[in-house]
Amino acid sequence: MMRSNERLSVMTLFVLGASGSALASIALGESFIVRDGQPQAEIIIAEKPARMTKLAAGELQTYIARITGAKLPITTKPSKDVPVRIHVGKSAHTDRLKLSVEGLTHGAFRMASGESWLALLGPDKDFTPVEPWGRSRSPADTERMNRAWDEVTGETFYNPFHSLYMYYMPSLEVWAFDDRGTLHAVHEFLRSLGVRWYFPGELGEVVPKTQSIALPNVNRTVRPDFAVRNLVWFYQFLSTSDED
Repeated sequence: MMRSNERLSVMTLFVLGASGSALASIALGESFIVRDGQPQAEIIIAEKPARMTKLAAGELQTYIARITGAKLPITTKPSKDVPVRIHVGKSAHTDRLKLSVEGLTHGAFRMASGESWLALLGPDKDFTPVEPWGRSRSPADTERMNRAWDEVTGETFYNPFHSLYMYYMPSLEVWAFDDRGTLHAVHEFLRSLGVRWYFPGELGEVVPKTQSIALPNVNRTVRPDFAVRNLVWFYQFLSTSDED
């Protein structure tokens, strides 16, 4: 689960703005994710999931537990005796269900369900920084990075990646630039259950309590209204000189 300061970082960097939906009110027959406080589902992820996929699975597990008191297991191989499977992120299992993330960009995601499954997925490509980039603001690292940058460019050009380390969150093991479609799908599903995040900390959260969560009947593809929803990065490229 993300702590308050971690959620502040993620919310600052990951703005989607998708609206909530009444998924929980439309259920598939008598299938349940949690029934009378007892888990009826497990969370399925890929054998080698992307960083954001793992974070999304953890978020789903944490908030389902906070809502119902039931902890859903996270696994890579579906169990035969578990009634419902929640597929988080792209995997061989979603491929067999013919669910694709092709054509989904800028944080878009898919939400789909069947008689005994729910899928929450989107593009989750891991970001890989290109050298040279700054690991800290220490004089030694700045000198190292600038020397390497000058060798690459052949000139003393400004290196826009001197503060790249600020966009990595060690406690969550994710970069702000990681694709995060699946995390958006999980958060949208949690919103359908009434969860809200207004500001960091428990005081800013709304987590409703219930003993049962029905398996929803859903088939949605959600695309953001704006491709770019983060202005923090671009200040580094703006000049403040009257002579420029």
